Amino acid sequence: MQKFAKMSTKELVAAFNALPRSPKTSSGCNSNEWHFDIRFIQLEPTPSHVINFIQPQSQYAHIESLPLWNPLSEAGLSFFPDTAKEAAPTLAKAIVYAFISNMGQTRTSESDVREPLAPWKLTTEDKSLAAAVGQELKRIGLLPETLCNIEIAKPSTIAIAQNAFVKIFKLLKMHAGYSGAVAELISTPDSIKFENFKVAVPAPQRGSIGSLALPEEYEQIQLYLDYVLERMNVLPSDGSEYDAKTQGEARSKELDRVMDLVEKKPERILNAEADRGDAEATLDYAIR
Repeated sequence: MQKFAKMSTKELVAAFNALPRSPKTSSGCNSNEWHFDIRFIQLEPTPSHVINFIQPQSQYAHIESLPLWNPLSEAGLSFFPDTAKEAAPTLAKAIVYAFISNMGQTRTSESDVREPLAPWKLTTEDKSLAAAVGQELKRIGLLPETLCNIEIAKPSTIAIAQNAFVKIFKLLKMHAGYSGAVAELISTPDSIKFENFKVAVPAPQRGSIGSLALPEEYEQIQLYLDYVLERMNVLPSDGSEYDAKTQGEARSKELDRVMDLVEKKPERILNAEADRGDAEATLDYAIR
């Protein structure tokens, strides 16, 4: 699909608007309805976001790495949205691309693959994402405008999307080199929900780590310990958790590192480093 990589957003939209469109898929057997959501693939060494598509009736599934044309072999932490509005431009462009590129299908003969077809209806799970992506699709000129009214998916569609993604994620884990018990321990990521997401900010008191309130000295130490445990729980296992002495030494060393990090790097600095794609800073900023 290299020919599309050279196209501007305006050209991509023009190609999309030129696609045929009907209430039924090319086979005539299924409604031409497509569901999408956004997920974060946590697999090392290239964690990144993807947009996940599913045609509920046929259960044909497809994913695109985000941002567009960022291969899954490369980290995509440059795209790490906090809100649906931030995610919308990247998702809208990916939606347009997915349909003009025929959802990843390639032709090997004259009859084995359907021609690209614009969707009759789009759905997603999150209300704020539906509104933000719909507005962005309208802004970039997607036609007809009724297609920009993205609907909220039925529970049955959401379940189908999750079941399909479980299968996709198993293949991604295999491709990344995870197998056996280790692969089973890596849980399938759910779709990201931006709606009503708020970070609670306690009122500042006698001390704080960033914006976290610390009314007593012992609570400050507890916050540091919670920080350490949270971080160690999401890092790949090195087997030390089975050795109490080694684990204790590791936690003590990490506690010193975290206390030094909090003193030297306030949240704004970590945030800036995370926005530049620093994976370590991204993790620390998320925990902070």
